[in-house]
Amino acid sequence: MQENDTDSKNWIKIKLMEANLTQKDLAEKVNFCPSLLSRVFKGKRPIKVEVAAAIAEVLNVETEDLLRVHSIAVDEERRRAILSLNYNDSSIQEDPDGIDQHQAGAKLDSHKPKVDLMLSGFSRALLAVAEVTTYGATKYSINGWQEVKDPIARYSQAKARHMMQGYTETYDQESSLHHAAHEAWNALAVLEFIIRGEEDEKTR
Repeated sequence: MQENDTDSKNWIKIKLMEANLTQKDLAEKVNFCPSLLSRVFKGKRPIKVEVAAAIAEVLNVETEDLLRVHSIAVDEERRRAILSLNYNDSSIQEDPDGIDQHQAGAKLDSHKPKVDLMLSGFSRALLAVAEVTTYGATKYSINGWQEVKDPIARYSQAKARHMMQGYTETYDQESSLHHAAHEAWNALAVLEFIIRGEEDEKTR
C-alpha cells in the first residue's frame, strides 16, 4: 500500500467497492449500527480496535491502515470544529465585564482561547507529552520532526500504532513513556502541519 493511499477521503468508498459491499452491508457483517458506522468513518465517533479488526478483515485491509484512515478523519473533524468557533471573528470580540472597547480598562478577550485553563487542567498530560518531545529530540535531533517528508500521513500512522499498542500495554517498550503520550504527541504534530498547510494556502 502506498503512503498517500490513506490520505484520500474516498479510501473507504474504494475499499467497499473492491469488496462489492455497501456501507450497510459492511455494518451487518460486523454487527454494527449503520448510522454509527457512518459517523465512525466521518471521524465523529471513536472506534474500538476489535471493531476495526473486524472491518479490516471484511475489507481485506490491514487493521493499522484502517485505524490510520480513521485517525486522519478524526483530526479533520476536530479541525473543522475548531475553525467553526471562529475565534478571530471581530463581531464576537468583547470585554468579559462588558466595558466598551474604547473605554479605559477594556480588553476584548472574552472569546479568546483560555490557554491558562489548558495548562492548569492538563498539566500532567502536557508534561508527559513534553517528555515524548524530549525523547524524540534526544533520539533524533532537536526539531528534526519538522523536516520529515509526508508528515501528516506518517505521524497519523505513528499515532495509530501507539493507539493500538496502548490497548495491550501502558508504556512504550522503547521509550518507557506512556503510549497515550506518544499518541497525543503525534496528534499534535498532525494538527500542526494541517494548520501550517492552511496558513500557506491563505498566503498564496
